[in-house]
Amino acid sequence: MVSEIGILRPDGLYIQASVIDTETENILSLHPSGTIIVPLRPDEHHNWDGESWVYVEPDPVPPVVPASVTRAQALVAMYEAGLLPAVEAAVEAHPYEVLRIWWRNALSFERGNAYLAGVAEELNLSDEDVDALFIAASTRL
Repeated sequence: MVSEIGILRPDGLYIQASVIDTETENILSLHPSGTIIVPLRPDEHHNWDGESWVYVEPDPVPPVVPASVTRAQALVAMYEAGLLPAVEAAVEAHPYEVLRIWWRNALSFERGNAYLAGVAEELNLSDEDVDALFIAASTRL
């Protein structure tokens, strides 16, 4: 009869294999000393603790910073962060007219935009702060 077995090597490598019942013990001779047969692993989020498989919370996936967000998304994120009045004041006070034209007419905001970087710097916003705003904006509307 063929059955599925779990094989755990001393280096931590887990292998699931189909074997004929009479070959179960022979399979260990194909692996390094200390290799053991274990119950089947439920999924990749379980680690062997010496007696059983224990669930291990997976590492959270870091959010992806979007390359761009719509104007509406950006404005809502800045408003919710309490930054919109300061951003608008900094833009209106800026001596470079092209920046003001861009701000008033941009349909989207790109993360790598030099005008955006300049305004962020004037407001002492770090790259991490701006990334957080883009992530928050991407979840709006």
